Amino acid sequence: MTHRPEGQPGAVGYLVGEPGQGLSCMFHMMNEARIGVGLGAAALGYTGYLHSLDYARNRPQGRPTGERAKAPSAQAKIVEHADVRRMLLAQKSYAEGGLALILYCAKVFDEIRAAKETNDAGCERLELLLDVLTPIAKSWPSQWCLTANDLAIQVHGGYGYTREYNVEQFYRDNRLNPIHEGTHGIQALDLLGRKVLMQDGKAFRILRESIEATIARAGSVADASLSGWAADLGEAMTRLAEVTCQVWSTQRCPAAPRPMAPK
Repeated sequence: MTHRPEGQPGAVGYLVGEPGQGLSCMFHMMNEARIGVGLGAAALGYTGYLHSLDYARNRPQGRPTGERAKAPSAQAKIVEHADVRRMLLAQKSYAEGGLALILYCAKVFDEIRAAKETNDAGCERLELLLDVLTPIAKSWPSQWCLTANDLAIQVHGGYGYTREYNVEQFYRDNRLNPIHEGTHGIQALDLLGRKVLMQDGKAFRILRESIEATIARAGSVADASLSGWAADLGEAMTRLAEVTCQVWSTQRCPAAPRPMAPK
C-alpha cells in the first residue's frame, strides 16, 4: 500500500479550509454547481428548440390556410400551423428566459469579483442578491427548459420519440437537471426557509428593489408594449411579496419592504 496512516493500510485525508467550516466550503462549491446546472438545462432547452424549429421549417404536412389552400396540390410546412407555432414560441420563451437568468447571475458574479478587488462597499449587496437568485437559477431552467424539450419532441411527432432525431436524447439528458444538486423541493426549502429569511429578509428586499428598478426603467420608455409588460411584472412582483408574507404570516414578514441601511 502506498499510504499507511499510523502504520495501517488506508487513505490519507487532507483538511480543506478551517476546522469546523467544511459545510460552508461545500456550499460555496455547491452554489456554483447549481448555477451550472441551470446553464446546462437552458442550453439543452435551447438546442431542442433550434432542432424542432429547423424540422418544422422543412417538414411538409397538411394544407395551408387562406387562398393557398384552394390549390389541389397545396401543402404546408408544419411551421405554418398555429399549434406548432405555439409550441415553438413556448420553447423559445422558456429557453431564452432561462438563459437570460443565468447570464444575469454570471454578471452579478463578475461584479462581485470586481467589487472585492476594489474593496467596494456594495459587494455585500451583490453577494446577497446572488444568494437569493441561486436556487431560482437552478430550478427554473431545469423545470421549464425540460418542458421545452418535451415540446420539441411533440413538434417532431412520432419521429421525436425515436433515436433517428436528437430531441429525445436532449429530453433524457435534461431530465436529470431537476434532480441533481438538490431537487426542486430542496431548492424551495433553501429559498423560502433560508435565503428569504437571511439577514432579516435583506436578500429578498434587494431582489425586489432590483426588479422594481427595472420595472421603473421599462415603464419610462415610450414603447407602449414595453410599459405594459412592466406593469404586468410589477403586479407579479407584488403578488410574490404578498404570497411570501402569507407563508411567513406567523412572524414578521421578510418580504415586506423596509428602509435599507445607508450604503
